Amino acid sequence: MTQAMMPVHGGDIYSEKVELDFSVNLNPAGMDAEAAALIEDAFSESYEQARCYPDIIQRDVRPALASLSKVGAENVYAGSGASELIMGICHMIRPQKALIIEPSFQGYAFALSSVGTCRTDRIFLSEEKGFELTEETVSIDEETDIVFIQDPWNPTGRNTDEDIIISLIDRAEQCGAAVVLDESFFGISEKSLIVPERAGEFISRCSRLFIIRSFTKSFALPGIRMGYAISSPENITELMRHLPEWNLSCTSSSVMKACAKIAAESDFLSASVRYIREERVFLMDGLRRLGMKVFESDTVFLLFRYDGNKDLYRELLEKKILIRDCEMIPGLQKGFYRIAVRRRKDNEKLLAAMDEVINGN
Repeated sequence: MTQAMMPVHGGDIYSEKVELDFSVNLNPAGMDAEAAALIEDAFSESYEQARCYPDIIQRDVRPALASLSKVGAENVYAGSGASELIMGICHMIRPQKALIIEPSFQGYAFALSSVGTCRTDRIFLSEEKGFELTEETVSIDEETDIVFIQDPWNPTGRNTDEDIIISLIDRAEQCGAAVVLDESFFGISEKSLIVPERAGEFISRCSRLFIIRSFTKSFALPGIRMGYAISSPENITELMRHLPEWNLSCTSSSVMKACAKIAAESDFLSASVRYIREERVFLMDGLRRLGMKVFESDTVFLLFRYDGNKDLYRELLEKKILIRDCEMIPGLQKGFYRIAVRRRKDNEKLLAAMDEVINGN
């Protein structure tokens, strides 16, 4: 597959010389020794297991994920990243009409493009309202086969209002539409600190709801694909038919079990949210001092707009710093960029480099 056919993502450190990658959104908070040891033990375990085929029905990892999500093991299935599961859901549903709310994660359109005759309708959020989702923005009708919503939203990072999510999935249930609720960044978002686990409640409200979650971002291990879907047992059984038989490697399975244990038994994720908040505020203040329009975020990345005459993406890349140019995302335009929240010393380097590019300082 050529690069032109691939969806646009961050993390392309293979085409350019990059020392600081702000284009991928990963938890910058480090693990304590106990959590790190669990991950290392999982790697060792997977090396031993690699001499055998992985368990095709995931008898170990599914109960661990289910316990964390407070649902039954039959309600959960793990995948090689959220992207594989989204692709599988699209092939399972075979939609004729899909609804994407823009600006959005471009992986949805990529997955839909693989199912042939699907017509994709786009609803555009308002920049003046901070690209926040409102109930009146979205029109789900009897012709809608699938709709994608996010919490928090990508590329803005804003958590979605809980009442709006409930209203949308209730409307989808009335219309017979499938819903993909992408919560890939939920575990390291502000709402995770205040909203109790509600996956079971949500899937009981909407018979064709698929909640997508990921450990990839929360544990900063993007090279190990670790997504999982939560839905009704019937949906999970059908989804499995649209995924490769051995879709989860021994390494992914072992590390996912370790991540589930850390998430359930320690304060790693809640402490991470607080750390991210502190660094996010630092970055927002710095960007605003440089004249940027910065949109509110509740997680590990920021969307901002620069109206000057410099190509920030290209000029920062010359300094070996990679950010995400969002010009090609529907609903955005030239001058929109997204950056990850990283550790303080990296954030300081980014702001200093931007100051040099913009002001020559």
